This record gives sequence, C-alpha cells and structure tokens, in this order.
Amino acid sequence: AVMVLSAHFCLGYNYSGYGASLVVCIYCVVQLLFMRCCTQMSDHSMVRVCELMEVLGLVLIFRLPRNIHQTLQDDVMHRESALGNVMVFLIGSALFYTGN
Repeated sequence: AVMVLSAHFCLGYNYSGYGASLVVCIYCVVQLLFMRCCTQMSDHSMVRVCELMEVLGLVLIFRLPRNIHQTLQDDVMHRESALGNVMVFLIGSALFYTGN
C-alpha cells in the first residue's frame, strides 16, 4: 500500500506512511466492532462476512484503467479527485486486511 501511495499518487514516503498508519488504525477499530458482532454469529456466517469484506475491499482497491493523461489528472493534479481516490484505496485496503 505504501508503494502505491508514494509512486502512483505521488504522495512521497512521509504521507504514504501516514496513510498506512491510518489503514492500521481503521483495521484495529473495525476488528473491535467485528468482535462484538461475531459473538452473535455462527462460524459459517462469520466466514461469509469475512469473505464479503475481502471482496468489497478488492473492488474498492482496483479501478478500471484509463489513458495516462486522465489518470494523471485524476490522481495527481486535481486535489479533490486525488484525495477521494486515496481515501477509497485506503478504505478498500482496511476492509481487505480486516476480512483477511
């Protein structure tokens, strides 16, 4: 995740480290919430929920490719669009790690 943030989104290593720390924090909070929900679920239901979280995380991480100019504009030049794409990537990463 750090290499994607630093190389693709041109955030540099410092901001990428903060992003990775944010993913770990979200992961810890969701784990605490998930533990409370799991006490009322069967093992089979819990495995399905974990797999659904992994799939949802992967769907959020991957994007359809565009041409290089449009991707550069969306991910680097336009701050609002880039911030939205970074947040979607971080939330997807956190969901995938939590489900895993």
